Amino acid sequence: MFLIGFNLDVNIFLKKPIMLRNKLIQKVQNLDIEMDQLFNELKGNSFETLNKKKDANTWSPIQILDHIILSERLSLGYCKKKLSFDPKLKTANFRTWINGRLISWSLQSPFKFKAPDVVTSDKLVAESELGLIKEKWKALRAELLAFIHNVPEKYIDKEVYKHPFGLRMSLNGMLDFYKSHFRRHRKQLRQRI
Repeated sequence: MFLIGFNLDVNIFLKKPIMLRNKLIQKVQNLDIEMDQLFNELKGNSFETLNKKKDANTWSPIQILDHIILSERLSLGYCKKKLSFDPKLKTANFRTWINGRLISWSLQSPFKFKAPDVVTSDKLVAESELGLIKEKWKALRAELLAFIHNVPEKYIDKEVYKHPFGLRMSLNGMLDFYKSHFRRHRKQLRQRI
């Protein structure tokens, strides 16, 4: 079967909103653990090391972190704006799950992808301190957690998020994207140090 080795949580379509909300909160907490581990790895590096580009066409480690933050900020902003006018949204279904997997699989692949225009180099910091980047990310994650705690129940299992590549996903799918995106760039970042 083509899904061997992949976590197919078909039960997500049957869970009650409170169960889904708790699952989303747990996913954010798991993302925070990985983020903290990465910052602990990076804290021994100098300002110069963290802000050095391999060449003119690559991002520095700090810019990689800023790219992840920008991507997450824009994703959260999209969801907030989408829900601000009480839209009628489709319930997440198998197609929604497939959309999330397509994004995750592409990020786990060895192939390079051009970042969507909204998160490219000209939108990133030129240089920054690691501590400032960490504060920025922590604040964003607190905002994400508050959003998940407060999102109306009727939207917990809906297609709230739209990835820049045009694929619609639930909040669960968005957090899976966050995880895959973070892990791809964490690997890239480790290669740059």
